[in-house]
Amino acid sequence: MRLHPAHSDVVPALPECTGDDADRHAGVLEHRPLLDVRLEVGGEARRTFGYGRRRRAGLADRLHDLGPGQVLRRGYAVVRNEAGGVVRDPAALSPGQLLEVEVAAGCFTAAVEAVFGG
Repeated sequence: MRLHPAHSDVVPALPECTGDDADRHAGVLEHRPLLDVRLEVGGEARRTFGYGRRRRAGLADRLHDLGPGQVLRRGYAVVRNEAGGVVRDPAALSPGQLLEVEVAAGCFTAAVEAVFGG
């Protein structure tokens, strides 16, 4: 039995039988490639699904680590102006302006004394 060249990497080639061996082993040779393919596909499927599960778990952990709450727990803060907009540029601030600062444990108000940069 010959396999198509595209499948030669999935199922190893079987030796050719001739004469009496061919008659005696015809049934075995006919079903062996199918069994080899089933075993190979089953093992490959388990490896693929296992990799997918591990990858999803890793991505879920990473997404959790990058969430707003986790970022605040690492010491970062969200600063909002009086209108509730996030402050991204110090040029948008002026001395005396009140700001709301959110950290992991809660919020507080801060007053701008001076503006640098921007």
